[in-house]
Amino acid sequence: MKSLIELSNIYTACYNMMINDWKFDIVTWNAILLLIALHFNFKIVMLIMLHIWYSALISASVLHLLQVNILSLIKDVCVKIQFKLSLMLQTKTWTYDKISLCLVLMKEQWIHLQQFFKISDNFSAILAQKIWKLMTLTLNRRNYHNHALHKQLSAWCVCTMKFCENEILLSFESLWEKFDTSNS
Repeated sequence: MKSLIELSNIYTACYNMMINDWKFDIVTWNAILLLIALHFNFKIVMLIMLHIWYSALISASVLHLLQVNILSLIKDVCVKIQFKLSLMLQTKTWTYDKISLCLVLMKEQWIHLQQFFKISDNFSAILAQKIWKLMTLTLNRRNYHNHALHKQLSAWCVCTMKFCENEILLSFESLWEKFDTSNS
């Protein structure tokens, strides 16, 4: 992502990037991150992408921004393709200034893509925190953590442990209380 942003400042010719994977979730998360990067201004993009990628919890306001701005783009596509054949590839291109993003998915995938913006009632913030802690602070990973922390400066150790315990990547002046929504 960083190399694309830097490239756009010095490179004037057209360039294409293709994201292709067997796993729908990987393609979906990359497409969502690209839509976020294109749709919002830089300051908001950095906050949203940071928490979408790293944090177990996000704020309700970030989820709302994603549902209003990005999910609405996906819903528009789903409305337009509702009567199309299921196994046919459906294409949508979004253009922002000189940059465009073309996403090609089957009808069922477009419909499933909407689910990435909805939080299941069964997947609470508390459950997200428990899963996060099981993944990061489990006893069988203690050696890995100790080895990683040993290589860091003491201030970084504090930050790393705070991240592992709180499940949210935050700067010191930020309040973690507003992060109340599962990042499923």
